[in-house]
Amino acid sequence: MPALAAIWADADVRRYLGGSISRDEALARVESRVAAGQLCAVRLYANDRIIGCVVLEEVRPLELEVSYLFNVDAWGYGYATESVSAVVEKIRDRFNGYEVVAKTQAANLPSRRLLSRLGFRMEQEIIEFGEPQAIFRQRL
Repeated sequence: MPALAAIWADADVRRYLGGSISRDEALARVESRVAAGQLCAVRLYANDRIIGCVVLEEVRPLELEVSYLFNVDAWGYGYATESVSAVVEKIRDRFNGYEVVAKTQAANLPSRRLLSRLGFRMEQEIIEFGEPQAIFRQRL
């Protein structure tokens, strides 16, 4: 959990997530997601280092929200694409008929491209947390 908390607290990682948070706040968020069974840690096979996570939670009936955070030095290698894709595929049969929603700041072009590559469709833009957010959806 400390490795994930370090990622969650990183100012660069949180650039489009409202800015940095304290290590204590990050650890509390990680612990709550782990306790709820919502967090999947992502490790590199080569050295067993945790490089990020995918979070999946039911936000309302028949709707799941997926989010992801990755260490800055893991960006650009396809790890987020591979990880989010694997999680969505893993849950596809169990949650057949559900919608999976993903929110990202409209300015976060890499995240928008990732979601589009995975078959999510951009549904709308809203203002949340004082910034334009792009809402993506995919039906399982």
